[in-house]
Amino acid sequence: MGRARHIRIDHRRADFPSRAAADAGSRLVTAFRPSPSTLHALRNARRSPRVASAVPENYENPVFLDFDTWVEEHQRERVFYDDVPPPGAYYDGAFTYGEPCCEPPWTWHLLPGGLLYRSYLAGPLEPRLGGVWIDERGEGSLWDIALGGRVGILRYGTPGDYGASGWQIDVEGAAFPRLDLDENRDMVSTDFRFGVPLTYASGKWQAKLAYYHLSSHLGDELLERVPTTVRRNYSRDAFVLGAGYFIIPEIRLYGELGYAFYNSGGSEPWETQFGVEFAPAAPTGIYGAPFAAVNAQFREDEDWNGTFVAQAGWAISGDTARHLFRLGVQYLNGRSNQMQFLGTNEQQIGFGIWYDF
Repeated sequence: MGRARHIRIDHRRADFPSRAAADAGSRLVTAFRPSPSTLHALRNARRSPRVASAVPENYENPVFLDFDTWVEEHQRERVFYDDVPPPGAYYDGAFTYGEPCCEPPWTWHLLPGGLLYRSYLAGPLEPRLGGVWIDERGEGSLWDIALGGRVGILRYGTPGDYGASGWQIDVEGAAFPRLDLDENRDMVSTDFRFGVPLTYASGKWQAKLAYYHLSSHLGDELLERVPTTVRRNYSRDAFVLGAGYFIIPEIRLYGELGYAFYNSGGSEPWETQFGVEFAPAAPTGIYGAPFAAVNAQFREDEDWNGTFVAQAGWAISGDTARHLFRLGVQYLNGRSNQMQFLGTNEQQIGFGIWYDF
């Protein structure tokens, strides 16, 4: 499909389980570059509609396509929805009526059902639910756990999760305990994170300005077993500026720079991380789809020695919210992702389960 292509949905061959047909001023619903949520609604119609595909100059004489054929063409072109809606367009959350349009108007949403800027899939200390069972060279078997998540509080923008645009305030929090599987699952250490991100998304671009607090605590069992272990009172409060860019809907490039205005226990102000990830950009159903992600992090308190993380596996993306349930393998090489072990090199490989909000 070309950049200026329109489509029309013919209701005479579709029975939608919604008020779309009753509210339409005519028997045709018109849409411009339908969002993933529109595609999902069309797929769930009780009878598959026809799709009229035409460039604007031939709009009154459309060529009707089979819906499944059009979806394949649409997905192959990887179209983004970044055009400005014309005046007078109306959007009811799934379909656009009247003039061709690409997205609904921006409005206020309390506790929005999704995120505009998601946690990095391979980021070592990103808020999520998950666990990685790892074998660390020279240390044996460990279990790194993430207990947390990120949720939206207030958005000014479009509704929904897939393909949403606007400004949003989130809150995030997580604990990252490490257990020693060779020592009766003793608690080795736990890092805690709390943050408040302000995020923005429009088309292919996204950005965030965030505050976070991070502190680290040594496990009592490790101190009892190895009394000579030194407890580090690591803590930092930092601001982070990040940006992301989608090459295609499934591939995101990102990078961020952080500065801590409060440091203790060996923490130093500056840090940076960047990476690339491939993940489903639309609902996958129960069969899922592959994902892959790499992340590199460098910190001043590690003398700019880095931590490299790579993940690959299978992911299931939600029907109405872009939550990801993932299974896969993880490889880590570089400085420890537990702040109690600042200056320690680790090489790990393991199997992980993650749930990303």
